[in-house]
Amino acid sequence: MRIISGQLKGKKINYKLPQGIRPTSDFVRESIFNILSNIIELENKKVLDLFSGTGFLGLEALSRGANYCCFIDLNIHSVNFIKKIINDFQIDSSQYDIIKADVRKFIRNPELYLLKNNFDIIFCDPPYDMNVLPEILNQLNSSTLAYDKTILIYEVRSNFVAKAIYGWNLLNERIMGDTKILIFANQDW
Repeated sequence: MRIISGQLKGKKINYKLPQGIRPTSDFVRESIFNILSNIIELENKKVLDLFSGTGFLGLEALSRGANYCCFIDLNIHSVNFIKKIINDFQIDSSQYDIIKADVRKFIRNPELYLLKNNFDIIFCDPPYDMNVLPEILNQLNSSTLAYDKTILIYEVRSNFVAKAIYGWNLLNERIMGDTKILIFANQDW
């Protein structure tokens, strides 16, 4: 795995992935950021990486100009993995937070984690067998984490059928092998 573009372009990890982690492939990550570049400018944006796993979606965003990323994962091995990579890549501590938390509890009460930001871009890459899209989008409707210009990128199995969720419009849907990328925008976007 490597960073594809930006300041950190070409940086690789040399660590064994934590057990049970399904990282977003370089090809899918590159496709996500190509789609995003036609929708939103990454420069100086705030990014939230839910179910962050390896953290490479958030790291790619930082490399491409985002000024802050908050990584959320419940798995302590993922949290430690992201900390090692951030240390290796020498990312300034003002540019990130790493929080070990259940994503659904985090979205309901981000204030408990001393986080009051609203985010421009939210990545959500849960385990494929965990269908939390409706729950996540509904929770974001009443959360301080999203606002009228928020974009959500959700990764699922290619056979997943997305249904309309009040408050969110499906902007784009792409299938790449066994992965489907869904890109939502807040209804007021």
